[in-house]
Amino acid sequence: MSRNQQVPRLTRTTRELILIAAYVLVGMLGAGIAGLLALGPTLFESFYFVLNYLIVGFAGGLIYAAFRLDAPAYAFSTVILLWLGFYALNPPLTSGAMIDAAIRAILTGGAFLGLALLCRRLSRIPFGKFMLYGIVIGLASGIAALLIILRLGREVEMARVLKFTVSGLRIGALVGLGMETVDLGYRLLTRRKGAARA
Repeated sequence: MSRNQQVPRLTRTTRELILIAAYVLVGMLGAGIAGLLALGPTLFESFYFVLNYLIVGFAGGLIYAAFRLDAPAYAFSTVILLWLGFYALNPPLTSGAMIDAAIRAILTGGAFLGLALLCRRLSRIPFGKFMLYGIVIGLASGIAALLIILRLGREVEMARVLKFTVSGLRIGALVGLGMETVDLGYRLLTRRKGAARA
């Protein structure tokens, strides 16, 4: 390639699609690693175990991408997809399971929505917001577990609630770390291209 030839620039749509794919992939990767840390090799004993973690990472990445690209309507739609996913992946498909799925989706999806919106306001902070992700998703997971236990009329075992809280903390922190890594990489790439044009 000669010096006068320029590498064709990506269109805005192409850049956005690449960003969305990156957010979703790192979200699923983070959630998958969190599942492996929580369950070890037993994670792979059930297809449902794996998908339950991956769907949370998928939703977290897609919600973040929607707010990052100024398309919040897609973020709210993702919460509905999360509810359907939780419901489909946790048989038997009863009305009780539907309620439990709704509790999990509203709290987890709502937490991701709030975090994505908050991260837009904290955009000047270059790194470290993944810790906030961990705390908020951890609390949302613990509260969801507590509400489901109460709905079932079972005795509340704080050790079980804490287990879900810690699991959510891992998921949140690793998904948040993935989002920040993509953002950091995108900023560095944009600056490098800007310097090359100057």
